[in-house]
Amino acid sequence: MSYTLPTQSPFTHSVGICFHTNMCNWYVSPTVKYSRENQIKYSQDRLEVIAKTFKLIRVYSLFVPGFQPTGDLDPCTAALVSVIKANSDVEGMISTADDTKTLFQTQANVDAWVAKLKSSFGSSVSQIKTILIGNEINANGFTVAELNTIYANFKANADFMALKIPLSVSFSNLPVQSGNTLSDNLVAAVSSNWDASWNGGNSFVFIDPYPDASGIGTPAGVFDWQSKVQTYYAAKHPKLQIFIAETGAEGDATDQTSVPIISGILSQLNDQYTTAKTSVPTFLFEAVDEQLKPGTPVQTNMGVYKDAAAADGSTISIKSGITVPSWVS
Repeated sequence: MSYTLPTQSPFTHSVGICFHTNMCNWYVSPTVKYSRENQIKYSQDRLEVIAKTFKLIRVYSLFVPGFQPTGDLDPCTAALVSVIKANSDVEGMISTADDTKTLFQTQANVDAWVAKLKSSFGSSVSQIKTILIGNEINANGFTVAELNTIYANFKANADFMALKIPLSVSFSNLPVQSGNTLSDNLVAAVSSNWDASWNGGNSFVFIDPYPDASGIGTPAGVFDWQSKVQTYYAAKHPKLQIFIAETGAEGDATDQTSVPIISGILSQLNDQYTTAKTSVPTFLFEAVDEQLKPGTPVQTNMGVYKDAAAADGSTISIKSGITVPSWVS
């Protein structure tokens, strides 16, 4: 197995988990669908359990996606606010919803986003360790010009810059050889916009290498790919690091096939830690199954935790057959 460990990471904990609930079966029940209070409470019940083991949590939007002008936090982010405020050892990474690609072209919208981040997390905002612009920007239509404008608008906000939170992006994947001009140009934009105050000036971007993808094939292949991407971009951007924002049991329709994949990824991370006392910064996708997810490859059984009925989130537990190494927490 090959992998490339970080020169410097903003995270105290190198293994995180992605947390999202609005495609869970229970989320569309009437008592949840029409109750923002229950959306937040039932999400928080689950996150409180998850955060006992996984101290690094990724959520996918600050605001309710598509409704940024309302100022309402996404329920999973509202849950993260409560969990972080109650646990000084829990860290967060927040993506911005896809609609912010357009919204963040305007300085006022960036300013409102930053103000909400600060007011929501308060004195615990230092536990937010990275902000990701969008999600998988190469697959969601981001241009270099749009990315440059977004970076400029965030860097023009003095409150944001005072926080020294790295501003980065994720890619569905990145190449290991020349020929992908769009990805190369987007990576170059991140590298050129990186501020010296972020992560000691050591830039990073994220990829989402799944074992079911061509050229990867196995849990070990996830980290082999990460290392090859790192090697390819090292010649172009010597300080750039490659981290993993998502990986897991994509394409597996049952626990019988998904659990071995999740276990395999954790085993690879454990091997890294045993050797180096750290690992490639990696977020597992995902915390709980989202059975309502459409499309292919199948993404309905990727949860590390066996979920429960809507109001029983505090009873969830790690799926049988998955062992999370103790050092993760």
